[in-house]
Amino acid sequence: MKNLIKTLRLLVISISILSCSETQSIATNKDNIEQKTLHNNVDSKTFHTLLTQKLGTLVDVRTKGELSNGKIKGALHIDYYSPDFTSQLAKLDRSKPLFLYCASGARSRNARRKIEALGFTEVYNLQGGINAWQNSGFPTTK
Repeated sequence: MKNLIKTLRLLVISISILSCSETQSIATNKDNIEQKTLHNNVDSKTFHTLLTQKLGTLVDVRTKGELSNGKIKGALHIDYYSPDFTSQLAKLDRSKPLFLYCASGARSRNARRKIEALGFTEVYNLQGGINAWQNSGFPTTK
């Protein structure tokens, strides 16, 4: 009888330990996913690499006037200051990665917050914007 009680006690302790580590693992995975969506400000080299490797949507959030300085080929233009900015974003495919840029990275960083609120989970912001892109020698079109 003593052996049975010891065995049961050991079993209960083991289950408790395994249960706690499983919960910890789930919490850690959730934190990693949240970090992924909150911290995707990337430099121009990384942005270029991701853009060429992933099938996604590239969005230029600068004003129409700023486009005369050049844009990244294939970029969809959605002006951050446009009154229908959010509704235009809402039309985009949430299942695809979204790549954002502006002139210096500030507006696209703010746009990224709005985009994530719409349910997009894979969003990349070009740090330094198109200025950093051009300074790194990557091509633009008119």
